[in-house]
Amino acid sequence: MALERVLLVLAALLSAACSSSSVTTPEGEVTVTGTVVAIADATPVDGGVTISLAIEGGVVETLHFASLFTFPPPEPDRLALYERIQRAEVGSRARATGVRTADGIDLTDFEVLSGAAAITASSID
Repeated sequence: MALERVLLVLAALLSAACSSSSVTTPEGEVTVTGTVVAIADATPVDGGVTISLAIEGGVVETLHFASLFTFPPPEPDRLALYERIQRAEVGSRARATGVRTADGIDLTDFEVLSGAAAITASSID
């Protein structure tokens, strides 16, 4: 009985310690929310996009979006994701979803939540 209480207390402490800026879904995807601190877009030269996103606790997540120069050509939903990524600016608040890898997070969704890009995006949509 005492062991069960200790385990419950530990579980509660671990839950409280986890940041709300990082959530793992049942499908294995991770969702993080934070501030964009750097963007490297190499798509004009057949590269991808790398975004550094500062989340709570001083952690910086590295987000990856692979090259659009693929065969077969990218699907419309992938092109739409790239358009949403292009709206990001350093200082913007953003929410990113993707699959965690050894190098960071491979993006499957991205949304600018605040900043000039969010205003522009909402007026376009």
